[in-house]
Amino acid sequence: MFPKLVDYRVWQMLPARLEVFSVHKENAVQERNQAAEIISKVPELLAPTAAVQQFYEHRCRHLEHIVMSMDSMSKAETFTKYKYLTLALATPVLAPSSLTIVNCRLKHIRAILNCIDRNALGLPTTELQYHPGKPELGQGLQHLHLKMVSLYDELTGLPISAARFPNLTSLIIEHSPALENSLPDGEKFGHLWEMRWASMRRLQLPFFSDQHLALLVKFMPNLEILSVIPTAGFEAGDEYPDTLSAPTIVKLATQLSSLRHLEMRSMLRTKGKRPYNTSELVTLAMRKPPATSRPDLKLFAMPCVHMDFVSVIKLLMYLPGVEQLEFQLPDQHALPPSGGGSKSPPPLSSADNGRLSGAIAHNLEGRTWSEERARFAEIFAGKPHPLQSIIMSGYHVDLHSAAVTDFLKLFPDLDSLSFASVGREDHDNIDQLAGVLTALNPDLEVSII
Repeated sequence: MFPKLVDYRVWQMLPARLEVFSVHKENAVQERNQAAEIISKVPELLAPTAAVQQFYEHRCRHLEHIVMSMDSMSKAETFTKYKYLTLALATPVLAPSSLTIVNCRLKHIRAILNCIDRNALGLPTTELQYHPGKPELGQGLQHLHLKMVSLYDELTGLPISAARFPNLTSLIIEHSPALENSLPDGEKFGHLWEMRWASMRRLQLPFFSDQHLALLVKFMPNLEILSVIPTAGFEAGDEYPDTLSAPTIVKLATQLSSLRHLEMRSMLRTKGKRPYNTSELVTLAMRKPPATSRPDLKLFAMPCVHMDFVSVIKLLMYLPGVEQLEFQLPDQHALPPSGGGSKSPPPLSSADNGRLSGAIAHNLEGRTWSEERARFAEIFAGKPHPLQSIIMSGYHVDLHSAAVTDFLKLFPDLDSLSFASVGREDHDNIDQLAGVLTALNPDLEVSII
């Protein structure tokens, strides 16, 4: 009745029922007949009446995206979901390219996989794209999005592996912050690091720690997009691992050769006491430069990591393709004031002012800001750095120094400078700075977001 239908959505005010279906283009007659034959063999699911049977057949033939919620599942609803997902993952009937499971629990995922392994629906093995005894399933599935209630329980961690989903190109894992630190960080992701993901291009995790670096490089070497996004409001929560350090950040940006998008919205931490000045740790991590540069990385977003200007340009020397940059300014209130208690920063052209200097252009290695700036300008003299957009989180009194103008001049293609997470008391200071920077460069758009 709707031959040009391209999108179908159903919301029912019942537990565990949220469906979003986007349909394929018309399939071949042979494929439609095969789908109808398999559907007719599934008992008590898709054939209550002739009209509903026809409706389900049409929907299943064209299915491309599935979104299902698993909250408040009764036994009957659970079994229904198992049937749907068995059809989606084990047969060529639904064959969706994208699957999202909301409010997902580990016991539900394990039950679905066990249902498929046992062929609990009694589907004819000749019609399955999954064969009992072989781990591969969901061969057409490319995008898997799991909104987890938790990442592990008393039985096992996440039962998602390359053996199960060999053709995944995108995996997004979200979860509510209900972790217990009773298992090592690596085990919290269960079977994720069990085999090599040859097709994986995008990965989003709720947290990341130092020990995951080697696993990521080994098992996802072709990764292009890496996002670490904790649940909002829990970036600094004790539920997340406390072993993310500056060297890991640097290695992520420089060791994954295919990476073009790196977004880390998790705080930089080390075991035990939180570091005094994390921007100094980033500079220290760069004392041993990477072997090669990474020109493919276009987005480098570290909004929760403190970095001074020297840390930034030392990183960008080895990231010559970055077009979008996001970082957090050093916390001026966490550092002791220099110059006898004065809030004014020391002159940027002076020598090293000590390990705990509050200046945003400070460098632990002893080089002055002017020397680092000259080195960067020399490297990119022939072909200017392509940076187009900068987002700085926070506020620092050094923003009103000449170093800011000198820093911005290093990027002739820069057309957008934004300030995020600015306190109310600093808003007027940023407005004043924006007026000065815009007067110096009318093409630069300065904003507070």
